[in-house]
Amino acid sequence: MLFAYDSNAFVVNKHLNKLIRNFTTLYAETKVWFSANKLTIKTDKTNFSIFHSPRNKVPNEYNILKSGNINIQRVECVRYLGILPDDHLNWISHIAFLCIKLMQILSVFKFITNLISYKYRQQLYMASAILELSMELRYIGL
Repeated sequence: MLFAYDSNAFVVNKHLNKLIRNFTTLYAETKVWFSANKLTIKTDKTNFSIFHSPRNKVPNEYNILKSGNINIQRVECVRYLGILPDDHLNWISHIAFLCIKLMQILSVFKFITNLISYKYRQQLYMASAILELSMELRYIGL
């Protein structure tokens, strides 16, 4: 059995109507390809995002797209290769996610401060928080 996690497809067009039409065609072709290769699309986890300038609003009629009998929900933020860009290509969602992860790591340190020696806390810190931060810096190219 094969699993394809977090598959992504990008459709580009300056005109919203053409973009939606191209997306609908691509989705239909993708369903055929997945079926031919004995894979399934988890429609409850399938969503889309329309990247656009904050000045150019996307009408609410494009919040749900229909492909056959499937409704595909539009989301403002989507995970792509471990990062979370929003529909304006901002990092706000990703930074908030990273802050939550780091707060979880630091809360562990608050709990274990009196339980283990400084040397082991330092090793644990290097193995968790510093590793997480270095991975995040690689995502953004630093």
